[in-house]
Amino acid sequence: MSRAIDATEVGNHISELIQQVVEQQQPLIIESEGKPQVVMLSIAEYERLLSANTVEVGQTPLGRKLSRIRQQIVATGEPLLGWEEVNREVAER
Repeated sequence: MSRAIDATEVGNHISELIQQVVEQQQPLIIESEGKPQVVMLSIAEYERLLSANTVEVGQTPLGRKLSRIRQQIVATGEPLLGWEEVNREVAER
């Protein structure tokens, strides 16, 4: 279970928070004005998420839906964009 902390508290405790996230392998939600804004997670967890293959993704309802959407896009002949291309297009808008 992840915990939340206000952004104003992060600066004073960053080293301690990093150590907790790494040792406990639990993400930390950082809030601003009471609303979740970002998540701090260990590099191991980040790399696991990046390398998650379609088998893992396909085992969840959302993953199955995303797989179906991907198949539909591929069937239309439209190119699939990677994260870098999506980010570039968003930045251009």
